[in-house]
Parts: sequence; C-alpha cells; structure tokens
Amino acid sequence: MKTYKLSTDKIAEVKGEFKTLYSNGRFIYVQPLEDIELNEPFIQEDLPKEYEEKRQEILSYERVKKTSELNRICDKYLQNFQSSALGSAYIYDMAQEDQINLMGLLIAGIDSFFRCAKASDPDDKQNIPHTKEQLKQVYSDGLKAKSGIIYICGVLKEYVKSLDDLDSIKRVKWEDYEDITRQEER
Repeated sequence: MKTYKLSTDKIAEVKGEFKTLYSNGRFIYVQPLEDIELNEPFIQEDLPKEYEEKRQEILSYERVKKTSELNRICDKYLQNFQSSALGSAYIYDMAQEDQINLMGLLIAGIDSFFRCAKASDPDDKQNIPHTKEQLKQVYSDGLKAKSGIIYICGVLKEYVKSLDDLDSIKRVKWEDYEDITRQEER
C-alpha cells in the first residue's frame, strides 16, 4: 500500500481516516485505510530512513523482550519432569544438582534412594528406592523431557526472529509451538 506525507500545518485541511505510521514533527506519514489514491495536500512518498531505523530498533527490543519471556517459561518447565520408571507416574526435580546426583548414581551403577513424588501428589517428595535400571529410565526420561522443552523454546525463539511485525511478536505464546510447526511443515 502506498504511503503519503502530509505537512503538519495542513492537518486541519484533510478529512478521512488514515493509519498514521510516523511523524517527525514537520510531516506526518500515513496510509489510507483503503487502497485509494490521496490527493493534495498529501504527497506520495516512501517512509523516511529514520522511520525504518526506529522501527527496526523497536522490533529488536521486542524480540529480545519476547525471547527473555520464552526463556523464563522454558526455565519453569525445566524445573521438573515426569517418569514412570517406578511403574506409575512420578515427578522428579530437574535442578542442576538433581541432574548431577542422578548422573553420579548412573556412573556408579548402583541401586539407590532418589527423591521424587507421585504425580498425583507432587508436593509429597520422598526418597524412594530405585534400582539401577529404574535410575537409567529416570535419566532417559529426564533427558527426553529436557531436550523436548529446549527444542520447543528454540523453535519459538527462531519464529520470533523471523517476525517483522510488532503485534505478531507480542502475541507469540508458548502454546503457539504446535501451530508454528504445522505451518513450517506446509
């Protein structure tokens, strides 16, 4: 759609509805709401360079802000994971210390107690005995959960980088992952 500039001292002379894109004090840059030609006092002209620079600066800021938001959500999802290594669903913590402890037990190749809670009562964490095979399964389930969450976060952040519209960037949510991947498959 074409863009037009209008001298700020001519604003009172025009009628109609326009989308204001930018103002530098001397001129207002607009687009008509419908695809029509605008006559004097409008002058058809591309947006000034400083508009695009400012727009890119704002987009960059919003991308960083959205990426930080997605990272916080990712961190929240990375706090724990679920495994059925004990025969039913249990919740395991995924803090760095928990991962190190689990890895240490795997390397040692021994049966051991490990802290978890039934999925039905996640606040009741207990040290429950696990066989070395169960610990391997817990480790595998944890890696699968962690890599899946990190992958989703990465896809969403790449999608945000590809957006060139402020409102689109602001609307991105964690739950959009499936819609985004379906679009990419087409």
